[in-house]
Amino acid sequence: WNFSSMSLSLSFLAFLSNSTQFLRIFSFSSISALASSSFKFVSSKKIKSINNSQVLFEDYKYEDALLVLKEMIELNTLSLVEKGYVASSISLMIGYSKDTRRPTGGSLKLPTRTNSYTLLLPHFTALYHKTTDPNAPIRTIAISFGGIKDEIYETYDLFTDYKALKKEKNLQLALIEIKHKYGKNAVLKGMNLQKGATMRERNQQ
Repeated sequence: WNFSSMSLSLSFLAFLSNSTQFLRIFSFSSISALASSSFKFVSSKKIKSINNSQVLFEDYKYEDALLVLKEMIELNTLSLVEKGYVASSISLMIGYSKDTRRPTGGSLKLPTRTNSYTLLLPHFTALYHKTTDPNAPIRTIAISFGGIKDEIYETYDLFTDYKALKKEKNLQLALIEIKHKYGKNAVLKGMNLQKGATMRERNQQ
């Protein structure tokens, strides 16, 4: 681990010690995965959660950090689709610039089991707006998808647009195939080109 990874680990552990709700979502191995600042699957046998974290290149403002969060959500949803999984809960941790304040965050049980970016994004953004300090400079972002199951257990509600979900799934599978064949930056969204976005640069590392 480098210094940034160790700092993220310590701050996240401090946050966990004051949040029993997070303890139900993250295992010790999950914490290690988050501290490594890289994407990985947790659990060698039965996957229970998928985590993703970033130590940002510099301090980010509230709205700029939200852009990075959206990129991270997209990355995780593509991983869910590629592996054939759905999630039933989400968690978020925001770490702030040194000596600014303690980390914030929370977790949320989803109304359905899903791997749809369209369905997951509003829940993450609502959790972000509810728990994140808009006035403190942000330096780390960590997210987790919990309750991982095979996609045969995907569920819907009365408002589900099945045709739209099918169209989105086909697009996600096409993106995955293109990225594997031509590289991670072969297809980028408009948000990936905005100032403050990190996915394009991280894909080149």
